[in-house]
Amino acid sequence: LRFVGLELIVCGADIGVRVRHATTDTISAGAGASYQTFTTEDYDTDTMWTGGGSAKKITFTTAGKYTVMYSVTGQVTGEAATGTISSHCRLNGSGAPIVGSETSLPIPKDAASLTYVFNCAFEYNFAAADYIELGVTNNLASNSVGVTPVAIQARKVDMGG
Repeated sequence: LRFVGLELIVCGADIGVRVRHATTDTISAGAGASYQTFTTEDYDTDTMWTGGGSAKKITFTTAGKYTVMYSVTGQVTGEAATGTISSHCRLNGSGAPIVGSETSLPIPKDAASLTYVFNCAFEYNFAAADYIELGVTNNLASNSVGVTPVAIQARKVDMGG
């Protein structure tokens, strides 16, 4: 037997994006979700992030199943009131988080200078032109929260699209 012209196909290996920002954003206590603005593109093989006025969005130009991963690091300074800090991805500007994309951390009363890290990974079947935004919510009664750095990436994991 002789095989000629065989090609290895890796599902979705050529479709992906990773963006981040390294500046500190401050989220006031009880301010609701703050959707993160990204400033640096590490890679983008399908024009999924354009920066500028859309710097908060990753837009899925090719439909299919993607694994989305994000990381958020930040700090609560001073003595915190009891509450939570949370993060999530929302779909197409809706208020509800995508199922599986939400993380939350209860903050104990009087926790001084607490550093937190959220890492999350989930899979979702996106339609072409769907977009996601990464939100961080400060539900503490009296403390502002610093958020830095933040990174999000999406990789296509199926052959559809």
